[in-house]
Amino acid sequence: MGDPLQDIVLQEANGATPVLAVQDGAQFDDLPRALLLGGFDAPALYLDRGDNDPARLITAPQLVWLDERPVRGNGRPPEATLPALLALIENRPAAVFWRCAAGGDALFRHLRGLNMVMIPKTAARLFGPAEAIVFCPDPDWLPEGTKAPLRYARRPDWPLAQPGMARLSPETLARMQALREARTSRRVAAYLCRVAPDQTAARDDTRLAAATAHHITEARGLGVRSEAALGRRCFLQLLCGGSLGASPGGTATNTRPPSSPRAVRALRCG
Repeated sequence: MGDPLQDIVLQEANGATPVLAVQDGAQFDDLPRALLLGGFDAPALYLDRGDNDPARLITAPQLVWLDERPVRGNGRPPEATLPALLALIENRPAAVFWRCAAGGDALFRHLRGLNMVMIPKTAARLFGPAEAIVFCPDPDWLPEGTKAPLRYARRPDWPLAQPGMARLSPETLARMQALREARTSRRVAAYLCRVAPDQTAARDDTRLAAATAHHITEARGLGVRSEAALGRRCFLQLLCGGSLGASPGGTATNTRPPSSPRAVRALRCG
């Protein structure tokens, strides 16, 4: 069976319309060097402000030409570059593929203009000159009932994209926050199942998820922020039957380091 992502991207690239990949540099130790060694044509989308910060340069997003032939005479076609690029990516959620009839240069200018965000956003502004976007998000960010790879096409009734900053609406921000909270709840619930199998065995997934979400919300109200600390508090709540907040000193001690090496190992989240 072929790679579903490779198959759908090659379908998009089967014609005169260019398909390019935006690579997330933060997923790699040194993406510009890796792309250079792989022989890819990949200008940085980061706007250098003159500070020449090495950390910023190596984590910058890069725009990769899948069809290198218009860029250089001996360039490779998508059938050659795409497998090599996917091998470089491995299983990282690190690439978004853009189909753009206006060409790579137009897409490059558009994406460089998206490096700032305002409130609210339109999908037309995100797509710019592109007709379609293909990507494989982290499983935690997949919409319910869907599976990767995802493909979104520009709708014919969308207005022409206006230049300027991308805009995020309060509703979009709320949905993003809900996805982040759901992701944290799933990760903490999975952690509880690993470190406290006896205590979680009696609860089905729905009850465990609901209790975990409740305890996380309660912990955030007490100022607990990191996922590891949230996991520790949920673990203690599990052991205390959910009464930690009502016990003397429960609020003050929920994020303190445990006293024994065994407890340290038990409370480690992740």
